Amino acid sequence: MIALDASALRVILLNEPEAPWFARMMAENDCLVAATTRLEAVWMVRQSGKPRLVDALEAVFSWRNVETVAISSAHLAFAELCAAQIDDAATVPSLSMIASRLPAETISSGSRLMERLRPMGPDVSAHISLEAPQAGHQHLKQLNLGPCLSYAVARVAVVPLLFKDEALSRTDIEPAWRL
Repeated sequence: MIALDASALRVILLNEPEAPWFARMMAENDCLVAATTRLEAVWMVRQSGKPRLVDALEAVFSWRNVETVAISSAHLAFAELCAAQIDDAATVPSLSMIASRLPAETISSGSRLMERLRPMGPDVSAHISLEAPQAGHQHLKQLNLGPCLSYAVARVAVVPLLFKDEALSRTDIEPAWRL
């Protein structure tokens, strides 16, 4: 069993050079994907300007070996650990604090997660946005809520993580390429 990060899905959908290996890893293993990773992947595909990829992505999510995982408080604790490993912990807002301001159904289903976070203000959303950081915030580009929650899914399930995101390689997560 492995957990998936959106960067792994991007490799496959955009047919990057490593796509055959990533696709084989997904096909040969049961896969866990955070509900928020699904949302991030859909947004990524829609922004790519290739609408046919939305159908391809939905097909991947319908595979019998791909399970969507709801985000729990345990996941949030591991996401904070990931954030601390990727960036200066002092600049990272507490994900538990953020979650405490969200309705429980938002965290458990992953629905409208980023929409609920954006009204909290630019200081918080700059740290966790799926969008590129603004000028003057280059260090923040390393921290993204999606990879931190993918990391958390892998840590809670005690499985390796399939990813290409460079920031995740600076954490203690077991990469799926070691299988």
